[in-house]
Amino acid sequence: MKVSEVTRETLKTYIGYSATTQDNIIDVYMASSKAYIEGYTGLTSYEIDMHEDITFAYMCLISDMFINRQSTVDKAMSDNPTVKNILSMYAINYL
Repeated sequence: MKVSEVTRETLKTYIGYSATTQDNIIDVYMASSKAYIEGYTGLTSYEIDMHEDITFAYMCLISDMFINRQSTVDKAMSDNPTVKNILSMYAINYL
């Protein structure tokens, strides 16, 4: 599955969507995660879709955003090592 093929419904199932979460919040997470991946890797949307393992990183990022949506958290935030490893494989912008 490509990042562009991931639907809101797929994400709702993946993140344990509750009826109280509005769809527009999911849309924000989707856009933010995609922008993060593009910024981290330097790839375009088209290039991102060429690597299906990036889809897992995309979904993990959205899940992390959903779970940690409070402005403060009790524990220190750290990068998801799986997401970092996947995205690092395709990073072309080492600025």
